[in-house]
Amino acid sequence: MAINIGLPAIDRTAHLGGYWTYIEKNNAATESGTVVRVEIWAHEALTEMRVGIFYLVSGTTYKCWD
Repeated sequence: MAINIGLPAIDRTAHLGGYWTYIEKNNAATESGTVVRVEIWAHEALTEMRVGIFYLVSGTTYKCWD
């Protein structure tokens, strides 16, 4: 069974420049499973991209799963 997290990878009017960490808090995972595919819509060519799945530790502190 596929589990979707985050928002769809579509062309949006807003984008972030390089060296930013953006945590998408919409559509959080409600099941456990294995990530098999990541979709990204890039505003321009990417030279380095890292993807992680974060969880809330407390307050505004998040940690990336290993």
